[in-house]
Order: sequence, then C-alpha cells, then structure tokens
Amino acid sequence: MTNNLLMRLAHVVCLCRMDQVWQSPVRIRGLMAFGLVVWMLWGDSAAQAQNVAIEPRPSVRITRTDEAITIDGRLDEPAWETAEVIRDFRQQEPVEGAPPTEKTECRLLYDKTCVYIGIRCFDSEPDKINARDLNRDSSFGNDDKVVVLLDTYRDGRNAYRFSVNPLGTQSDALITDEGRDFNLAWDTQWLSAATRDQEGWAAEMAIPLVSLRFRKGADTWGFNVSRIIRRKNEILLWTSWQRAFGLLRVSQAGVLTGVDGITRSRLVEIKPYVTGRLRQNVPDSLGKRFEQGFSGAVGVEVARVGITPSVTAELTVNPDFGQAEVDQQVVNLTRFSVFFPERRDFFLENAGIFLFGRPGVNQMFFTRRIGLTDNGAPLPIDFGAKVTGKAGKWNLGFLHVETRPLREVQPDGTERVAVPRERFTVARVKRDLGTRSNVGAIALNRQGAKAGPTTVAWVSMPRSTSTTTGQATPSSPRPFLPVCAVMPQPFAYRAAMTRIRCGSLGYMRKSAATTTRKWVLSCAGMCASTSGMAPTSGGRLL
Repeated sequence: MTNNLLMRLAHVVCLCRMDQVWQSPVRIRGLMAFGLVVWMLWGDSAAQAQNVAIEPRPSVRITRTDEAITIDGRLDEPAWETAEVIRDFRQQEPVEGAPPTEKTECRLLYDKTCVYIGIRCFDSEPDKINARDLNRDSSFGNDDKVVVLLDTYRDGRNAYRFSVNPLGTQSDALITDEGRDFNLAWDTQWLSAATRDQEGWAAEMAIPLVSLRFRKGADTWGFNVSRIIRRKNEILLWTSWQRAFGLLRVSQAGVLTGVDGITRSRLVEIKPYVTGRLRQNVPDSLGKRFEQGFSGAVGVEVARVGITPSVTAELTVNPDFGQAEVDQQVVNLTRFSVFFPERRDFFLENAGIFLFGRPGVNQMFFTRRIGLTDNGAPLPIDFGAKVTGKAGKWNLGFLHVETRPLREVQPDGTERVAVPRERFTVARVKRDLGTRSNVGAIALNRQGAKAGPTTVAWVSMPRSTSTTTGQATPSSPRPFLPVCAVMPQPFAYRAAMTRIRCGSLGYMRKSAATTTRKWVLSCAGMCASTSGMAPTSGGRLL
C-alpha cells in the first residue's frame, strides 16, 4: 500500500461518525485490529521513505587499551595516538554544511572499566576562548564547549549526553525519544578535565561502564560529537549537522564500532544515611503542634543492582532525599499547576520510560506528586521499588512506592490520621516500531487518597516522537477527550473528535460519590473509554 492510500483510510476512520458502527463488540474488535494494522504498515513505510534521502552514517572504531589513562586534559598518553580520529566536522551554524573555521579532533578508547573520549579543539586565537561557567549541569550558554552523545542501545531514540567546557565543568543528561524528554537532573559518576595552550584547548572524559546501560554483545553503538565556538556562534557536528536535525536527533547519529568487546561488572550501588536532630518549639509539617526533643532516622536513599547490563533494579527505604537540589522559585500567575523537574535520585534513573502524554500538558503520571499532600506539605516515603530497562525492542518499567500516614493530635490529646497511607503502582511497556515510531501501554494504580482509589490502564497508538494533543473540556455537558494525533512522520496532524458509545483499550475507575461520566479517546479506529474522573488541571491523572 502507498502512504497516500494508508493516510486516506486512517483519515476516514478518524473523521467518520461512528454512532451506528460501535453497536457490536465484534465490529469494535475488528475495526480496532484494522486500525492497528494500518498504523503499523504506515509507520514502517513512512520511516523507510524518510530514510531514502538520508546520507550513509559515518562510522568510527573505538580502540581497546590496557594502558592507564590519566584524566588531566592533556591527551599525552601513547594510547591516544593509536586511536582512530574523527576530523570531518561540518557547520550547523552559521553556514549549514560549510567546513569548520577551526580544526577539531576526537578519539575514543576503552578498557575494562571506562570509555575514554579525548577531544582536541584547535583555535587560531586561544586567548579569545570563552570559559567562565563552573556550575555543574549548566547550559554553558556563554562558553565554548564540546558535547558527546552515546546511543548505547543503538535504537536511534535514547542516548546519554555528556558536555564539558574549557574549565572541565561537567554537564550530563538523559535523552528519551530524541529529546521528547531531556532529563538534565540525571547525574552519574564520571571524570573530566580540560587544559588550554597555544594551539587551543583539549578535553578528556572517562565514563565508567557501570554508569551506562547497554545490550551485552552488541557490535555497534550510536555516537555523535559537537563543538561550539561561542565567540563565532559556530556550531560544529560530526553528523546530523543539518539544521532540521541537530545533536538531539539520535536517529541521525554516527556508528561506533568495536564495542563488541565491551563488558562491565555487575552494578551494585548503595547510598545509606543516618541523621539526627534536636528541635525546640518547631511546628510540625501540618502546623498543628510543636515538636521538641531529639530524633533520628536511618534509611537507604537508593540501592541499585544491575540485573543485566540493560535492566536495573532499585530500592529505597525511608529516604530523606537530603542530596536533592532545591527547586527554583517560580511565580505562577496561571490557573494551572507548575511542573517542577524531578530531582530525587531514586526517581531519576530511566525516568523517561514512565513518560506518557505530553510533558506538563496531559501527562498521565508525574513522580513529583509522590511524597506531597494535596496542600504541598512533605509526606514521608516508607519504601519504594523500581525495575527499568530495555529488552530487545521492548522498553519496560515498573514502580511501586508507599508513603507513610501523617497523624495529628486532637485537642483532647488523641491522635487521628490526617493523611492516610498512599500506594502508587505504575507498570509501563513500550515497543519500538520502525525507526521513530512506537506503541505502548501504561497501567497506574493509586490507593489511599482521600478521594478514593484510582486505577488507570491506557494504550498508546503507534506514534512518532513528534505529536500534538488536544485538551479535555470537563465543563462540557457531554464531555469528550480530544483525539491524540499520533501519525508517524511526516503526517502528524490533529484528528477529529468522535462520539463513541463504548471502548475496550482504555480503562479508568475511581471510587468517589460523583456522577459517572464517559470519557472517550479514539484514534484511527482504536478507542479508549474512561469513567468517573476527568484529568486534573494540567492534564495529569496521578
């Protein structure tokens, strides 16, 4: 089938009025199966059509070394001379595709513990190199910098990003679905150093293999490297230098060969803590009484164990998240909630797998709601467990967290439960389709909230990383949930709303003394029906 015919078929299914079609469960299942097949065929054919005009990916080989590498920014070890060199950079800005005005060289090495990256940035005016920022995870907006990207799963979607400026200041992030989720709060342990001389500046990085997740036995990774010369506003890239792409376009990264010999030891990481405090006339979190005397706590901030090189299990017990950074103050003049980024270590590992919907718009699950009361007061977490990773083309995630109940003292001296114990459970699965599409499902359960337990199950259609989504309108007398436009590229558009009387892909139940209403999601003949609760402000459910 051609893309034209597939588009028309999907368009007809989305736009036609289905009041009479959805009477029979047999018709429902048949139309759903038809829609799924159309989307899968269309996604693969569109992806293949997209790749026709793409240039062959450049490749570079990583070299094994048994020599000790000192991370000092000098690149003076003999092993660097044996490594293959990347020199063919091209401009993204200011002149797309033009040769660079300054020469850049990149080399890669590895041993049994680390991946080493050495970048030599030649500069004809070394005294004009910009280097001021010493803040970790800064954007280096006024500095020269080099940025490397490692797609260790070679899926063209997810990657690690490491950046260094001429002062050796570090910045790292996780990229999910080619930048759909850019997690700058993620931090891992790695080394970097940089030096300046008469020829320019150089940077060295050592990234421990236990900090990376990858498939054992893979023969290639995705790799890209970028350099920014700030005074010239010049952006150089090894590949994906087109302005329509850029570094975050993981699918356009080059090929890193020679990785079949890379192995790592089992990841075991434990962060315990012990605290103590003396308080005198300090109000509690509910503001109902004053706390006095000495108190202490012991727990595990996070414990990580690598089940396989690509699957990680995590546990937290009575955490206080004392190492989490403080949120930046925001003045909110809108009627919608502010989505502060997640900064707690336990929730950061592979956080992108739990992203479902558009971040900050109709996000189904937001981890910052765990550990807070409805009034924003902190709620202690008893324990949590999480398993995340990748198995072939399947992205998997499971999370379970329980919070501790808060009690308050009544005027008569008795205690009552002010905030009950809450349990959050999330299961997520996502399957890669073609080069940039995916289909997935998420199931959520929240128990212990004042409004009653909530259970949600939702299925996403085959989709590309570029989507548009509608807004729900709870005030409507016959409410509808607008359709998500999840067409594989290049046909991303907003589909029309359709009235459907029943559905079977989506399910949501909430125990509450409210009138039950039907909320329906339809997309290319596949539907999802919910009852009992509309999305909250900002579009999130849990």
